[in-house]
Amino acid sequence: MLEEKKDNETAGDEEPSFEVDPRDFSKHWQYLKKRENLPMGAAAGAGAAIAALVIWALLIKFTGYKVGWMAIAASFGIGFAIQYFGKGVSPVFGIIGGGIAFLTWLVGNFITGAFIISSHLQNTSLVAIPAIMMCLKAAIQPVDWLLGFAAAYTAYFFGFKKVTPPQ
Repeated sequence: MLEEKKDNETAGDEEPSFEVDPRDFSKHWQYLKKRENLPMGAAAGAGAAIAALVIWALLIKFTGYKVGWMAIAASFGIGFAIQYFGKGVSPVFGIIGGGIAFLTWLVGNFITGAFIISSHLQNTSLVAIPAIMMCLKAAIQPVDWLLGFAAAYTAYFFGFKKVTPPQ
């Protein structure tokens, strides 16, 4: 009787299991579509992007180097955060992840430009946005654009679960 009571208590805490009948994949697809939460996924992706930008800025500040690979690392985090918290199976989750990753890459390069200019000036209050934009333009090489698009694709790829009907 005591074991029965424990089973009933824990049953309310967990999500109900859903067994997939290979002959009726549409019910399983409908179940997965009902669980999707796009606002939560987008918020999680934005949070991962902010955390990645903070880490990126700290790496630039303490190493003094342009850290391009951080864009790919950020895109992994963004994609997984969107997939995990959004529970998405639709490609729209990947598209949002790719967009957030690309914006993260742009802002990361902007931060890099700001650090480059501020390290060469004595009075950092004189740093103006046009000067940072010039440095950003000079800092982004053609290979960096490839890295930005690779980051966007990585976040797209990991932004949603690929579900295929059983064979």
